[in-house]
Order: sequence, then C-alpha cells, then structure tokens
Amino acid sequence: MYDLTSLQRDCNRRFGLTAKATLDAAQALYERHKLLTYPRTASRHLTASLAGTLPGRVAAVTATKEYPIPPTTTLTDRRFVDDRKVTDHHAIIPTSARPNLEALGREERAVYDLVARRFLAAFFPAYRYRQITVTTTAAGEPFLSKGRTDIDAGWRVLYGRDPDEETEPTLPPLAEGQTVSLDDLQVAEKATKPPKRYTEASLLGAMENAGRQNDDDALAATLKDTGGIGTPATRAAVIERLTQVGYVVRAKKDLVPTQKGEAIIDLVDERLKSPELTAQWEQRLLEIERGAKPSWFWGGIVQMTREIVEAVRSQPQRTVPGQTTRPAGGNRTRGKRATRTQRTRSRAG
Repeated sequence: MYDLTSLQRDCNRRFGLTAKATLDAAQALYERHKLLTYPRTASRHLTASLAGTLPGRVAAVTATKEYPIPPTTTLTDRRFVDDRKVTDHHAIIPTSARPNLEALGREERAVYDLVARRFLAAFFPAYRYRQITVTTTAAGEPFLSKGRTDIDAGWRVLYGRDPDEETEPTLPPLAEGQTVSLDDLQVAEKATKPPKRYTEASLLGAMENAGRQNDDDALAATLKDTGGIGTPATRAAVIERLTQVGYVVRAKKDLVPTQKGEAIIDLVDERLKSPELTAQWEQRLLEIERGAKPSWFWGGIVQMTREIVEAVRSQPQRTVPGQTTRPAGGNRTRGKRATRTQRTRSRAG
C-alpha cells in the first residue's frame, strides 16, 4: 500500500508532479472529496480492525467501471495487514465513498487513480511468468541470454505494461546441448556516466533512506527507525523551500543546484550537511523520553550554534550569488535607520 512518500515518488515519476502538488491533491481528496484516507502517514500497512470495511471500499472503487472487480474482497496477507507495522495512521487507501472522477481535477484524479489501483492490486492473485535463461558458447566465450513468458497476468491487469520497465525478449524454443549458428559478433565500447541528477522522486527516497550511507551502525539504525530526514508531511515543504530561496531550480523533472546553492554548501559547517546530526538529535530525544533532562540537550544545541556562528565570522568575507555583503562590524544603528527610511518610502510610494 502507499504511504505519503512512496505516493509522492510515483506521482513524480509517472506524472511529473512535485511532492507538494501530490500532497495538496491527496489532502483535497481526503478533506474535500472524502475519497481517500488521511494522507500524511508513514505506514504502508493496514490494521486488522479495517478488515470489515474493505468490501465496501472495493465496491465503491469498482462501481465506476474504470477498475476491474477483484476475485476476492478479503485480505489477511501480512504484507498488507499487520498491526505491528502501523504507526500513527494506516496506509493511504480509498474510502467507501463512490468517486465521481469527472468532478476531480487532473492532479486529484491522477493521485486517486494510483491509490485505487494499488489498493485493488492487493486483492488480485500474483503475477506469474516463466523466466528462461540460456548460456550459449561462441568463439570460446559464454554469452548469457534471458527471456520471459507470461503465464498469469494477475494484478498486472490493473496496470498493463509499465513503459519505464525494461522488457526482456522472447526466446525461441531451445534444448540443452543444441547447436545454434552465430550470425554476427560485435564488440561494443561504452563509457561510464556520472550519477543522474536527483528528481523529486529520487530525492524523497534518499531522504527517507538517509541512514543507508552511514557507516555508524547505531546512527544508521536510528535514522531507519525514525524515517530518515524529515517526515512524510515535511519533506515536500523542504524541497519547496530550497526552490523558493534559490538554492535549487527545477529543470523538467531534475533538481539542479544553483550557483547560490553551491556557494552555501561550501560555506556551511560540515555538521549541518550530514544526516548524522539528525540521527544524533533523534537519539537525544529518545533519551529524553526515557527520563533524561532536556536542558543538557538544549545546552548542547546552544553551544554548537555559538561555535558555528563564530567560525563563520572568522572566515574571509565572501560574496554569495544573489546576496549583498556588508562588513561584519557594520554600524547597526545606521542599518536600522536605513530600514525604517526604506519602509517609509515604500508606504509613501
């Protein structure tokens, strides 16, 4: 099932929607249209108490004739129903309200369609196929060929073939030990490419799984338990903020750092750029939950802030693109007067 982050990633990959646009559409489907459950969730499972409501939800979705009726409306598989894996709220699923798809906006309809299909897929059988692997020896070298033959479409009837999915070729009937002819042999020269730029989908995934790149096992475990950097409800706002202040720009689906953003990264203290700080603070908060005094945690934050500010003050004066500079010891009184004068002129104008 969908949680908010996985829904935002799919909407960005499939439709080019920003994380904020997906959240706004899901929130509208929840509040105004009453078609989806609470969207700001980090859980991808349902509770056992919802089992009795599932037939009604399936009936509401399939009443539109947009979606096929599944062979069953019961769901007990632990991959979907598990009370232990539900946090503050269960996964995002349709409500029992029958949707009027024509009344939905383009983005709302796209979000509802993804949630509805993912929900219905849980009630369909598995997708079954036969995987064929053939090793052919030619010119003294082994060559590997793979092919796939569908047996039962299962839940794929809801989606068809994903255009982004790499399809494997269909191989002819072959028997072990069979001799085949070699029609052509070519050597292809290729070069490695730098990593692709982040899209909102891949950045959301990196934020959610920030602990995977941490060498400290304890900190990595903390980031995993707490959901990485940010929460499902705040990650979209973080990305929007980066674009609003000019640190990042959108180039189609890619997120591209600006000169201003790169300069800020060069200036910022290393601790503020590492997910380890998030993990350390989460660990301190857990200790407070267990009885530690908050004052020592707060004192550490104050001390670190002073150290960072003093370190910045001691750096040579630099110009950050998009900002103006003035001496660190400038006349504060004049600065305030200039601001008041500027405001007065703006109002008079």
